[in-house]
Amino acid sequence: MFSLRSCRLALSLFALLCTSMSAQTSAQMSAQKKPLFTSPLPTGVRLDPAGEAVDLGSLPINLVLTPEKDKAVVVLSGWREQGVQVVDLKTRKVTQTLLQDGAFYGAVFSPDGHRLCVSGGNTDMLFVYAWKDGAATLENKFELAKAKTADGTGTSYPAGLAFSPNGKFLYVAEDVGDRLAVVNAATGEITQRFSTDHYPYGVALTAGGQVFVSAWGGSTVSQFRVLADGTLAYLGRIEVGRHPSALAVSGTKLYVTLAGSDRVAVVDTLSARCRARCPARRQHTQCCRTYPRWHASAGRRSR
Repeated sequence: MFSLRSCRLALSLFALLCTSMSAQTSAQMSAQKKPLFTSPLPTGVRLDPAGEAVDLGSLPINLVLTPEKDKAVVVLSGWREQGVQVVDLKTRKVTQTLLQDGAFYGAVFSPDGHRLCVSGGNTDMLFVYAWKDGAATLENKFELAKAKTADGTGTSYPAGLAFSPNGKFLYVAEDVGDRLAVVNAATGEITQRFSTDHYPYGVALTAGGQVFVSAWGGSTVSQFRVLADGTLAYLGRIEVGRHPSALAVSGTKLYVTLAGSDRVAVVDTLSARCRARCPARRQHTQCCRTYPRWHASAGRRSR
């Protein structure tokens, strides 16, 4: 009898242990299958956050750090709302939402940190905000074009922005106009206009006094030199690959995201040549550190 009871007890304990292990395994599998973020990009690539995600407004398309580095300004370019949001990077909370009639990608702080300029997209406007105590207050609007198309679409459509080093001018990518505009930052007067490749998108300023403009609708980056007064001189175009969009500068390297191929082009700003096109995947990040070896993919500058 003792032996029978022992066997039953052992079987009961074994069944309980199996049930517990099964529940833990199911929970682990459920956690593994739980999506970390939203749907994949149009190219099929997923971007899951490495840290904590913050809920924002519709289509956050760009962000810039504030001069104090404790907040970020996010540009919203969605159907539901357009404008900017200010996010506290410590609390992960939205501290301010400023709606605009239109907004598209561009946002930049003046060199003195007292003004924030945001592109108005379809409105053909630049929105100028005063920046004080971690908050923005609308101060002015600059109109880049008065004419509209028959369906009411803007004919300038400002996108990427950069300030001149002396703070006197704004360099504005006019996405629909296929131009780069040099705008007086005090008056809004357009001082210069230069043709670019189709659909100019991003604008980047280097420490060496060069300005680069990507052209999403083409395959080039336009190059300019900053003159003593802050205006620009055109230098030429650099072939980088399909659909160049966002730009980032580090020393003498210009990194260009290629939206048509999930690659990042690496441009040597001194020689004005594309030295590498690195696949935008984790296992290939080393190629962007050793880009001089990629001579076979080097582009040429055209005028």
